Amino acid sequence: MKVNIKNITVTFLIATMILLNGCSANTSNQETTLTSLLDLTTDSVSLIALGNDDVPVGRYAKEALVNYGIWDEIESKISYASSVKEVLSQVELGSVSCGIVYATDAITSDGVYVVETIDSSLLESPVIYPAAIMNDSMNQEAVQCFMDYLTTATAIAIFEENGFTYLPEESIEQEVELEACTITIFAAASLMESISEISNMFMEEHEGVEIIASFDSSGTLSSQIQYGAITDIFISASTSEVETLEELGYIDEDNVYELLSNELVLITAK
Repeated sequence: MKVNIKNITVTFLIATMILLNGCSANTSNQETTLTSLLDLTTDSVSLIALGNDDVPVGRYAKEALVNYGIWDEIESKISYASSVKEVLSQVELGSVSCGIVYATDAITSDGVYVVETIDSSLLESPVIYPAAIMNDSMNQEAVQCFMDYLTTATAIAIFEENGFTYLPEESIEQEVELEACTITIFAAASLMESISEISNMFMEEHEGVEIIASFDSSGTLSSQIQYGAITDIFISASTSEVETLEELGYIDEDNVYELLSNELVLITAK
């Protein structure tokens, strides 16, 4: 059985529009030679793909560029995207000169080159992925079992293969028999590859359990929860979305776990 992945808005609309307009042939990446963030201020860079302000990777990127001291010079060059996958797609297609994504997303693409890993000191807070169990989950035993599974050696290896740094010091290895049920997961788009693989392995070990995973920007997923969308687990690419849901009563602090960390990278098309 394979994980049922529902991508809510990760539809790469910008990529489709680019193709429909016949602009997929590296129109903005020609003659661009990047070596560092400082090169973003030069005339050779015409467009820079970043996530929107409501997308964690966009907030992180803007914070880094502001603290680096070049935001005012490059703001007019920004091409905004609704998710980190959309930023990656814009760069792959060559519709922009470069973009800033997570290191883990750059790993998934054969069409981009990592110019520079952005110094983490440019961020006030590190890029942390908290995982949380929702208060209204109807399958607490199965959900907790899956959360524990995320700490197993098998899951850790998958996260690390995809470029994440695993944070918890403890690992839980246990054998639990679960009744047939469905577990729903809302997870940041940058976790698509890792969570899909881990979910498939979990289902193979627990016959009768189905996992439905939806991937999008953390801000979009958080908003959907507030508008009534039902999920058992929320894994965000930043702590702020989880903190907001805590304040609104959707999550208890005791059910939040700092799971992973990531890095920002500046990329361009190969």
